Amino acid sequence: MNNKMIYGLYVIINTSKDNKSYIGYTSQIKRLSNGKISNNRISQHKRELKQGKHSNKNLQIDYNNKDILVFKTILLGSQKQCKQLEYKLIKSGLYEYNIIGKTKHI
Repeated sequence: MNNKMIYGLYVIINTSKDNKSYIGYTSQIKRLSNGKISNNRISQHKRELKQGKHSNKNLQIDYNNKDILVFKTILLGSQKQCKQLEYKLIKSGLYEYNIIGKTKHI
């Protein structure tokens, strides 16, 4: 079984609010023996939201208001590729939950 960590981009989409979304990069992804992937960073987001402790206050408020959030891994790639694309997407302004300035320029 190959439990090697791999890099990826993931998105959290609020389907209750015109697909308001959050984009993230992580190295906390594993490819499981059945071919599926496990994204530990998404699990961490879900846990923090359930506990009311998420660092993104707007995301937490929407979760608390029972908005429907969808979590998806959207890209697997190299560390450099994922970091650069995450930064570019955040700078695009399309990901309303992301706070520009928290992501370091590559």
